[in-house]
Amino acid sequence: MKLATFTAGGAAEIGVIERRTILPLSREAPGLAGTMTELIARWDKAEATVRALLAGKSSRLPLDGVRLLAPIPRPGKILAIGLNYRDHIAEIGCELTNSIASP
Repeated sequence: MKLATFTAGGAAEIGVIERRTILPLSREAPGLAGTMTELIARWDKAEATVRALLAGKSSRLPLDGVRLLAPIPRPGKILAIGLNYRDHIAEIGCELTNSIASP
């Protein structure tokens, strides 16, 4: 299941990408969640509704007719692991390899 934030010319909406279409959750289940962050927070209760909508005859929009946006427009934090220094590689217990191909 691919969750997405998108716009179809208006305000941002949330939906589920399926094949070359998107199921607009914002339209099909407006009380479910208003944003991707809300949907993720409510997922334990929302998942059954989302799966039922996918299995049913809910309306779909052609994927090429919408504009995909960042899934979470304003994330609270971004976590990453930097492996660009030997010390960083050693800190997480990874093995040092040569990932740059020789000419």
